[in-house]
Amino acid sequence: MNAETSGLSHNQRKFNSWSTAKDSYRLLALGLISLFMCSILPLSIMAPVPLVMAFLLFGKFRGFLLIVGTAALLVALNLLSYLPSSSSGGLFSQMMGETLVLYFSSVLCAFSVLEIIVKKREPSVGILRNGFLLLAIFLLGLGLVSHFSHFSILNYFRQEIIALIVKFKAENAQLLSGPGEEVRELQAYLENPDKILNWFPVIFFMGIFLGLWVSLFIVLRSLPLWKHKEAYPFTLEDLKKFKVSEYMIWPLIVALILFIGSDYGLPKWSEVVGESMLYCLGLFFFFQGFGILLDFLTYLKIFGIMRSFFIFGTLWMGPKYLALLGVFNTWFDFRKFFKTNTNNEGDRI
Repeated sequence: MNAETSGLSHNQRKFNSWSTAKDSYRLLALGLISLFMCSILPLSIMAPVPLVMAFLLFGKFRGFLLIVGTAALLVALNLLSYLPSSSSGGLFSQMMGETLVLYFSSVLCAFSVLEIIVKKREPSVGILRNGFLLLAIFLLGLGLVSHFSHFSILNYFRQEIIALIVKFKAENAQLLSGPGEEVRELQAYLENPDKILNWFPVIFFMGIFLGLWVSLFIVLRSLPLWKHKEAYPFTLEDLKKFKVSEYMIWPLIVALILFIGSDYGLPKWSEVVGESMLYCLGLFFFFQGFGILLDFLTYLKIFGIMRSFFIFGTLWMGPKYLALLGVFNTWFDFRKFFKTNTNNEGDRI
């Protein structure tokens, strides 16, 4: 009997050791996926997701350990790229620096998503609250860096934009020499880097809230994987019903007046301010319209590949129409015209 018990105990220890090693590999894979996403700008918007999943699946300690380890690796690679003996060149140094900034931004976004889940905040409220909190943190950080290091973020981006313009002109000389109104508008933008720089605050604002929304969307889509670890009372359906306050329509009207008012006597800067406000406010109405689109596709019983085709086609060709749909949803409840399935089939994107 003792020998049998000893054998079972040995097998249990073997299984626990194998399970721990397997978890370690999964945790490492999540960290590497996040780093890979940070190295590619379009994918960096989803980089917080693996970090959030690491915390939810493997606990706080191992989650913090993963972040510290990956951050230390990035810092070490970034420092090594600046050594005189390094043969990597300036391009690699610049890439590592950008990846490091994107990774730390992803960590902050991941903590914001985790705060929504752990504190059991309603998704819409959590995104708005933590989004503006993140915005304040980033602005404070940029202000402190500029004050103490005399580093100008605007000058940095201006130089980056000029370098990208030179590269774009060299690679697309034939395109820029062609006819058409769109080509002339593109040439006008390329000749005025400051006009492109004016979009930086808009991209910055939209990047924060879009990153939060996308990350929370994917994490809630994966709810069956982690709901046994963390009891979150909301689902993807609640995020799909994202709706801003009716009072948000008034800032939108002010933005529209500023945008078109430059042609009727208002200062020229009002057009820039109005257009920036339209894009920033329009993002929240886009979230609202996107949820309506998903429910409408569910009502039509469009799933699988066709559903993905409709969603990505709409996102590619008409994000402004989704924002407009969200605006009209302020006065008209489109969902009352169709019933959504409650079996979550429509969440397959």
